[in-house]
Amino acid sequence: VDRLSKTANEQRSLLAVKQEEADKAMDAIQKSMHRAVERKNEVEHLQTKLSKEEEEMTRRKGGIEKELAGIQPVLEQAKRAVGGIKSDNLNEIRALKMPPEAIRDVLEGVLRIMGNFDTSWISMKRFLGNRTVKDEILNFDSRKITPEVRESVQELLRTKGNSFEHATIYRVSVAAAPLAAWVKANLEYSHVLHRIEPLEQQNAELQAELQSSKDRLEKCKTAMEVLDNKVSEMKAQFAKRTAEAEKLKDSLSRAEGVLNSAQSLLE
Repeated sequence: VDRLSKTANEQRSLLAVKQEEADKAMDAIQKSMHRAVERKNEVEHLQTKLSKEEEEMTRRKGGIEKELAGIQPVLEQAKRAVGGIKSDNLNEIRALKMPPEAIRDVLEGVLRIMGNFDTSWISMKRFLGNRTVKDEILNFDSRKITPEVRESVQELLRTKGNSFEHATIYRVSVAAAPLAAWVKANLEYSHVLHRIEPLEQQNAELQAELQSSKDRLEKCKTAMEVLDNKVSEMKAQFAKRTAEAEKLKDSLSRAEGVLNSAQSLLE
């Protein structure tokens, strides 16, 4: 009887341990499933947010492209015309001792656009004598035009606008006419860039936010996969602990039955 009683007590203790393990496993499963639901909700929220952000970015990008569409062909046409200027025509201008006012005005516009405010005739001749002068003009980035430069060139066109009219400058110099068109196109392009600058800034910020949302979405999806795997593992452990506990319950029940019968016989 003592041996049976000892065995029953041992089984009761082991059953308590297994039951506690099963309870802990169930608690861990519930917590993990709660976190999984939270991640799933966050993923759904991020997907909705991403959709709206992408739609807004497409709209803003369309606005920027629309603004540039009007002036871009004009600037490209002006560049092609500059590319067609013959070196002999530029040399003819350099050879002038006292250039006509219209030529001087146009060259001053070119130098100012490129950030050179030394607009003396010597500076202009030096500029025209540069072997890469056409390449410098063709490769010039209009985004380099500062507000100060833009205002300076705008003032030049306000006071000397007639010099930049094609009919006027073409009669004076075949080479200077494309340069006049290039100055006006760059000035207008700069104005457009200035107008769309807030849009571009907003678009850049939205792009950064969009990328951040995408990164967070990927992390959430990865976390969900990890949690799903963890829950599956814990469910398997829970099933194992529950089965062990049930087996012990049956064993304990049998042991207690035998113990009760033995005690009855002793009585």
